[in-house]
Amino acid sequence: MRPHTILSLAVWVALSSVTFAQPKSSNARAPKIDPNLKTLADTERAFARLGAEKGIRESFLAYFAEDGIWFTPTPKRTVEELSSRPAPTSPPQRRLEWAPMYGDVSQAGDLGYDTGPSANSDLTAKKEPTRYGYFFSIWKKQSDGSWRVALDLGTQTPDAWDPGKPPEFRQAPPSGWKSKRSGQVHSDLETMKAAEAYFSQASQMIGLSQASADFLDEAARVHRNGVSPLVGRDDIQTYLRKNDTKAHWEQINAFIAKSADLGYTYGRYTSPEETANDAAYYVHVWRKNKRGEWKLVFHVDTISRSQN
Repeated sequence: MRPHTILSLAVWVALSSVTFAQPKSSNARAPKIDPNLKTLADTERAFARLGAEKGIRESFLAYFAEDGIWFTPTPKRTVEELSSRPAPTSPPQRRLEWAPMYGDVSQAGDLGYDTGPSANSDLTAKKEPTRYGYFFSIWKKQSDGSWRVALDLGTQTPDAWDPGKPPEFRQAPPSGWKSKRSGQVHSDLETMKAAEAYFSQASQMIGLSQASADFLDEAARVHRNGVSPLVGRDDIQTYLRKNDTKAHWEQINAFIAKSADLGYTYGRYTSPEETANDAAYYVHVWRKNKRGEWKLVFHVDTISRSQN
């Protein structure tokens, strides 16, 4: 981690002074699913089937990239951590089920993400109540053309879900940006990281509610523990006005697609509501809008919140 540099107000204003298109009609036809995203979603479903049949250890070892991470609660390499544990000798005591319902993919087809409902049910005689939530995974295409999980962070939700009723899968609305980049995209990566730094600093100065208005994509999503998924900039803003904070975050790592239109960051999340013992982390997905500006399309963090 490294502390953010204090930036001039003029630079921040220049970066954040944007306008947003009006929401499309609810009757608008859903965009077609990109073939690369369809393959990603099919891979997620195969992952979920193996997870339900064989359990977390076997399925995660099969579908995570060698350098893929999960949060337990700190970010760790999943394959390395699971491989260090002895294989279970008894049947699993819980069954984790999930299904993809929403996602997006870079124009280069090398980076994507998806999310959907999950159910963690007790298989023991105790039959404790099922825990519901939403998974969130970032996927990278490997050299052999297969998709593997690069990052995974789930949240708990008060909303129940029946695993016998898989949701319809949808792709995020198109951004309108037509990428011309492929290969070396270092400058675009630095610009994305700078946008995140500006956002964090703005949140500390004027509060997350006001700062997010300038950085959220119109179709952004927010997932937090204990809260139903927040979908769309308007719903997120309504929630934040009731739960405002001067949170900030420190980047640990960042990655960008070859087409320089989609990327993600993750790191340590800090807010005044935290206690000294909290280990709070976040994941952000950034996407270029039609003007080529980086906008936040997905925020997931590990802090527990209440629904107001």
